[in-house]
Amino acid sequence: SAWALAQAQSARRILIASAYAGAGKTTFATCLARRAAWLTSAPVHIVSGQAQLPELTDTAPAGSVWIDGASVLEGDLLALSVELRLQVQGAIVIAQGHRTTRTELREVSLQLTAAGIPPLGCVWNSFVPPARPWRGLRLRLRGRAPRTGAPGAP
Repeated sequence: SAWALAQAQSARRILIASAYAGAGKTTFATCLARRAAWLTSAPVHIVSGQAQLPELTDTAPAGSVWIDGASVLEGDLLALSVELRLQVQGAIVIAQGHRTTRTELREVSLQLTAAGIPPLGCVWNSFVPPARPWRGLRLRLRGRAPRTGAPGAP
């Protein structure tokens, strides 16, 4: 898991990156925050890429800050402040299933490394929202036979 990758590298300030916008960085950050509540009692902060990073002191060595933020191939990495890039200790790359290619992941990795941010690993996000979710549900419900005992049932 991304949590284990960060722990293994002793990374406390981790950038959540992707090749393009819409890959699921914010969704991943939200899920990570929920999961962290189960895994640790140490403080876990999720901040946007433009926010000031919370201080991590030596009194809370297990605390971490995850920065929700850079669509690397769209130039977002350059929009991060130099100060923030120097503080980040690694990056988790979110790859969008059936869209992000190996070549794009390689380019993301090269750009992160050039910016001084070592890639720690990759999360494959294969969730594809349905184009018309309610239509499919409505069609499935129409095809069902009414329950016995329900109004209008035989």
